[in-house]
Amino acid sequence: MIIKKKVSICCITYNHSSYIEKTLEGFLNQDVDFDFEILIHDDASTDKTVEVIKNFEKKYPNLIKTIYSDVNIYSQGGSAIKRLLSIANGDYIAFCEGDDFWIDDKKLNKQIEFLDSNKEYVASYHNVKVVDEVGNYFIEEQNSFPLYETHEIYEHEVEVGILCGQLASLVCRNIWKNWSKDKLDQFFNFNLNDDIKISSLMVNEGKVIFMSDIMACYRRTYTGDSWNARTYNKNQTMHLINANRELDKLYKNMFGLNRNDYSVNVIIYSFKFFVKRPSVQNWVCLVTSIKQSKSKIRSFIEFSLRILKFILPKINSRNSRWPRLKNDGFDLK
Repeated sequence: MIIKKKVSICCITYNHSSYIEKTLEGFLNQDVDFDFEILIHDDASTDKTVEVIKNFEKKYPNLIKTIYSDVNIYSQGGSAIKRLLSIANGDYIAFCEGDDFWIDDKKLNKQIEFLDSNKEYVASYHNVKVVDEVGNYFIEEQNSFPLYETHEIYEHEVEVGILCGQLASLVCRNIWKNWSKDKLDQFFNFNLNDDIKISSLMVNEGKVIFMSDIMACYRRTYTGDSWNARTYNKNQTMHLINANRELDKLYKNMFGLNRNDYSVNVIIYSFKFFVKRPSVQNWVCLVTSIKQSKSKIRSFIEFSLRILKFILPKINSRNSRWPRLKNDGFDLK
């Protein structure tokens, strides 16, 4: 008999043998007064990740459910998150990949309490810290996930490259539980990272809150098969351009909306890369990013303001509507 749970924690993992124990401990340490389940999808790991997970399964057989994939579905364009959502029976979904981890044992309680009390909100994100392979905080890379005060996130503020927040921070209503298999397949068949698709879905389903609490860590590694390792020091302009085009399709086909043009971040990204490493290839990427912009005037004005920001610090950037957290008061040690 399937026992109804309040929260389904979805965790995808691949070759995370050095990290998955800390991730699972973060789940198990949650101080809550409701039932939850831990759903894990191992994407055919070749290290000892499966061995670690099975040890936890033996200790918590009624809490942990795992899908062990025989083949790496990510390399085939498949979605491990889709598989987990198809079996999740919780009223809420929480996400955390196998190399990230939660650092607040009240995390689930805080986010669920807010969503239970505010029915118009569908999702809650929060601040995260960026750490390296051994858990040291990347001070010089803090801006990869800037710290913000509590604020509401709107659809027009979400785009490729600037999402609601890191996926390890997200707790949301289980929107997918009433979806048909065809709709679920359609949603995850768009050629976009799952965090982009899910972030876009949240802001189109209802209100989204971003909480100032720092309750998780995002691990940035430059070894192995991680996204950061595969894209390290590479110009991702064309990837971002293609992602923007695919996001346009998602908005039109799933939400029946024509997405506004938010490609100025792609232009700025390609401009910075060209200035840093002038080459014919990087020049082509810059020109392409400008050409693909739907609103040339808007992009020019915003691009100019971003450049002036470095000359006149008091000029606010687009992200100024997301208030920065002035003092995080946080120390990993």
